[in-house]
Amino acid sequence: KSNLKEILDDGAGGARAVTVAETGEMIPCQLVGLTAGVSPNTGVVQNSGIQVGRGVLVDRRLRTNIDNVFAAGDCAELRNPGEERGTVEQLWYTGRMQGEVAGMQIARGRFIVTMDADLQNDPADLPKFIEALNRADCVCGSRVASRGEGDNIIRIISSRIANRVRNWLSDEQISDAGCGYRAFRRDCIGNLKFFNGMHRFLPTLFKMEGYSVIEIPIATNPRIHGSTHYGVWNRLFASFYDLLAVRWMKSRMIRYEIAERTDPAAGRSAPL
Repeated sequence: KSNLKEILDDGAGGARAVTVAETGEMIPCQLVGLTAGVSPNTGVVQNSGIQVGRGVLVDRRLRTNIDNVFAAGDCAELRNPGEERGTVEQLWYTGRMQGEVAGMQIARGRFIVTMDADLQNDPADLPKFIEALNRADCVCGSRVASRGEGDNIIRIISSRIANRVRNWLSDEQISDAGCGYRAFRRDCIGNLKFFNGMHRFLPTLFKMEGYSVIEIPIATNPRIHGSTHYGVWNRLFASFYDLLAVRWMKSRMIRYEIAERTDPAAGRSAPL
């Protein structure tokens, strides 16, 4: 890999060349594009036995060297990428969804639980989710009552503004659509079309497929690892087109509710 040392000015406010740090080579050009890279945080698996390089080492099926442990998103590094591919390819803004989608597709249990890895979501709340799954197909965590314990006022206000706009445009009543701590039946994702940013709309998308959704209050721990990538801009405006698409789908959907579902594991039908 080569590193950029200098961009040379053409005297008229444009670029005429760049120089390479390692060799001093000057490459003539008329346009220079700069992109911000991502450095995977491998510290989260330190002393776990999981092999790392620049990122967490995985094969083409996203498997690490430990059985039943997978890595996806911007933390993953392909162990043997081949000459035509880079080792760390994912971008931070698609990494979350790549990881979630890969995990959902790989999961084979009856239920799926998603939660953030920054430790603000408390695993101690899991029994509450499991109990609530007796009453609904999807259980969403709500941090409305506890956000003051773990977030600053800017994050709280930006989240509330974005949530109210999403509810208004999508005709929803979800109190905390941005909370990624959720538990749901695996079959809820069976007919979903995955897209970047869909985690904001999962409760609505599940309802559109006929599944029931409820919320439960959860704890919010102070952030002690990492930093947030979200503010008012990318909480609301960056997802605005997705929001309009979801609004359109809701207006055109065929409405129904699932009255009875066959449980493949138990081999019987169960009313909801």
